[in-house]
Amino acid sequence: MIHEREFWVKIEDLVFVVDSQDKAYRSEVPEVEKLSRLARGRGSMVEHAAEVVICLTEILCKYLRNYAIVVSILNIGDLLWSRGLMAKPRTCLERDTLESLAGALREHQKDFSIEGALEVLTLCVPSHQALKVMQEEDVLGTVTELLISSTTISAHGVRRALLILWQMCKETSDLGRSLLKIGGLEAILKQLDLYRTDRLLTDSATLLLSIVTIDNQEISDEEAEESASVLFRVLQFFLHERAIVYQSCVALRNITSQRAACRTLVQQESSLRVLVRILQEWAMEEYICADALALIRNAVVGDSDVAEILFRTEAAMESVASAMQNHDQSYEVQFRGAQALRYAAFIAANRMRICQARGIHSISRALAYAKSVKSGDDEFHINVILALGNACFNHQENKFMAGKTGALSQMVELLFRHRDHVQIQVAGLRTLRCLTDDNEFNARIAAGEEVLSLCTMDLVGHVENPDICENGFALLLNLCYCREMLERVLEADVENIITSIIETKHPNNRIVQIQSQRLLVVIQTPPQEVLDNPSLIANRYEDYIDEVVLPTRSSGVFRRALCG
Repeated sequence: MIHEREFWVKIEDLVFVVDSQDKAYRSEVPEVEKLSRLARGRGSMVEHAAEVVICLTEILCKYLRNYAIVVSILNIGDLLWSRGLMAKPRTCLERDTLESLAGALREHQKDFSIEGALEVLTLCVPSHQALKVMQEEDVLGTVTELLISSTTISAHGVRRALLILWQMCKETSDLGRSLLKIGGLEAILKQLDLYRTDRLLTDSATLLLSIVTIDNQEISDEEAEESASVLFRVLQFFLHERAIVYQSCVALRNITSQRAACRTLVQQESSLRVLVRILQEWAMEEYICADALALIRNAVVGDSDVAEILFRTEAAMESVASAMQNHDQSYEVQFRGAQALRYAAFIAANRMRICQARGIHSISRALAYAKSVKSGDDEFHINVILALGNACFNHQENKFMAGKTGALSQMVELLFRHRDHVQIQVAGLRTLRCLTDDNEFNARIAAGEEVLSLCTMDLVGHVENPDICENGFALLLNLCYCREMLERVLEADVENIITSIIETKHPNNRIVQIQSQRLLVVIQTPPQEVLDNPSLIANRYEDYIDEVVLPTRSSGVFRRALCG
């Protein structure tokens, strides 16, 4: 009964609005009188629904440019739709109605006519038939021009216009590219600047940006820089608004991807602080964390100065490590988090910060998750493995935690699962070499995880790869720190493997030859003498895990870095 009363009251309100707005010409719209008569009779809402819908459609076509009347009609349509008595209002609009709406936008003589047309079009777009007509009528171009040039449209109208563009671009990806070609990005940024404190409008604008920036080839470097600057300002102001933060991060990730010009903006200390605050504020939101971590990764990769600036920010390392622990079943969070830690560990101070932030625990969880990642995703596995190796490079406490948390064991299991993937094996052997270097604790754990078997299989199966040979020999040398492992190395057929490689493979590779000769000396020396003379085994890993040169802006020269 409540719905019945509300329905007829809304009908009476519509009749009153028409009378007050256009009483002189009411006789030309007999549907208004018909609705008035039905309202007085207070019949069944269900019985009269179809008749009312026909009347509403006729009145809508007549008063498209009258905002007050359009809104009254839409309120009634929504009530009918909520009771299941009609389709969504947008499905009732005919082609000539849509053409009239497009015409009203082009003329836009009065503000209310624009807003009335925008209100109705917002409801039309999801209909494929309506979308086709709107494309033919170039509603996309008309609305974009309206946003660029109109000075009379209100914030409410702007928001409606942005939602129309979003709905159209969401339905057809080609329209997103078309929007960028006709100045759509300029229009959106203009409105974000004009209404910079309007939450609802900013929500609609960032929602649209998150879609149209997916294909960013139509965006120039200058436009991308301006967009990124605006989005960072938006993030600072609306840090506590989940939808705006998520949509802005998605748009930022799209815009800045593979753009050197935008990287500089992301690398600014103020921008990095915003990203850290996002990780803190939205620590339990998986997708926000994934996008923020991706932006952090893009900022630090290949620039150790930025890695130093970022992670000396208060709670930066803790935020990255916590995100990985909070979302230990999220591919994107684990992948981007591991990449961020991998590149952060270029800096010795960051390896200490990783230790203090329990970063090894986070990497251990990433290694556990890696078991569920499909075979063939080498990039994921390599990044997680090298994150562990880099964090432990020349850092005994991180090495100890790698053994204690099970990270070392998790990695060995991963290597056994991917024996045929050469690059994973190279990364794994390098990391195992680092973890067992001057560390008997990890050497004993490795002994229990059948690392000797893994190493010999790699040396036999990937004998053509010099990195496998170099790191395999060095790892075997490290394992000789404990007596039982030394005895197992001597019992295995390692000497014949080494001799074969020396004679037939990599004869001109100096590093492989040196490592193999050192291992032969240990194997050919009585075990007790080896244990009594640690200098025979001493195998300080003085090179870096990955061999790549990176620029550092502070010195202006190239220096070696931990990983690529």
